[in-house]
Amino acid sequence: MPEFVYDLNMSYFDMLVPTVNTVRCSFLLERSLNVGKPMLFTGHSGVGKSVVVADTVRKMVDGGDWASLPVSFSAQTSALRTQEGIESKLDKKKKTLLGPPPGKRMALFVDDVNMPALEEYGASPPVELLRQFLDFQGFYDRQKLFWKSIEGVTLISGCGPPGGGRNALTPRFVRHHTVMAMTQPNSDAMKKIFSSIMSGHLAPNGNAEVMGCTKPIVDSTVDLFFSVLRDLKPIPAKSHYTFNLRDVSKVIQGVLMMKATAIPSKEILTRLWCHEALRVFCDRLIDNDDREYFRTLISDYVKAQFKLPWTKEELFEGENKLVFGDYMRMGVPREDRRYEDVAPEP
Repeated sequence: MPEFVYDLNMSYFDMLVPTVNTVRCSFLLERSLNVGKPMLFTGHSGVGKSVVVADTVRKMVDGGDWASLPVSFSAQTSALRTQEGIESKLDKKKKTLLGPPPGKRMALFVDDVNMPALEEYGASPPVELLRQFLDFQGFYDRQKLFWKSIEGVTLISGCGPPGGGRNALTPRFVRHHTVMAMTQPNSDAMKKIFSSIMSGHLAPNGNAEVMGCTKPIVDSTVDLFFSVLRDLKPIPAKSHYTFNLRDVSKVIQGVLMMKATAIPSKEILTRLWCHEALRVFCDRLIDNDDREYFRTLISDYVKAQFKLPWTKEELFEGENKLVFGDYMRMGVPREDRRYEDVAPEP
């Protein structure tokens, strides 16, 4: 497995910490593309399907032999728009032949391939268009009604399980692909991923106490996620209680919004973590019992993991409200804004 090197200038969404699972998927995808075999990645929301595919394709594009064409489907996607989008990125080699730029092959990545709405007879027109491309290697010209062949393009698809607006894919489409099911990483893998990012972010701070908070922040966030997943189930009255790996990622992303050099102490960092956990999880909870349960969890982690003697009342009640924001300094350019504790006025 390659080592992860934290880059301060890299976007949070482009970071991919290699784990056994991602390296495995990446290896198989690369081999499939090299022999022109389409692949279908499936798995629940937030397991990293799109990130793994995007990272692998980016590396292959950087190698110089490949071009990339990402397409994202939604419920409103039509077959005509899909065809126009694909054709606009291909070169016209002959009147009846389209393909990638000379000397290259193209990876066409269609994300959320099972999102488009079904038509009257139960078919999904954009998916049927892709199925026609896989069966016959081309499309019809919509105006002049002649056949256009496409060469040098390999399809990669990504989808979640059917349900919640997603439809089942037909065997006629799926049969062309090697199907890769990505599972949710276990708690050890999640801790490894976020520890690598967190320790890289806090390294420039220099304060040993602050840098030592990597483990408490990551362990608490992951354990909090599994506790919420176990105890706050989606029921008809609370159908939006659906939590996934993206929520853990959002808490860590929120903590990363404060520059490492601007974190004065372990106490402020702990308050920042509490604030981000509240914004991501607690703001979704709709009754007082659930909110009380969540606040008790947070205060338990503050005592057990961060080793701070704060009570629940000190954290969440009274004047000392938990609020962080970047709006306290007026007239500052966007890139110079500082995400900081919004202390109550004395």
